Amino acid sequence: MAPFAHHLLTQAFNNAWANHRLLAHLFQHHLHHRGQAHAMLSANRVAPPQLDDFFCANDAPVRAAGVRALGFCEAAIWPVE
Repeated sequence: MAPFAHHLLTQAFNNAWANHRLLAHLFQHHLHHRGQAHAMLSANRVAPPQLDDFFCANDAPVRAAGVRALGFCEAAIWPVE
């Protein structure tokens, strides 16, 4: 980890308020990039894939075609334990 990033994280974890602000910033930054990805994918003629951060088991039928189109299968993503 870069020294500056390590310093920021150390300071954040030593201060509950800074920790709260750091997590809020990371969440907002993540949403920003997710929006960028969605905008870029939506600009094409091909429908964009589902960009959810997590997949629920009961959503498998809904996303099956998209997963197959990407060359994946549900078992490879979520192996049966």
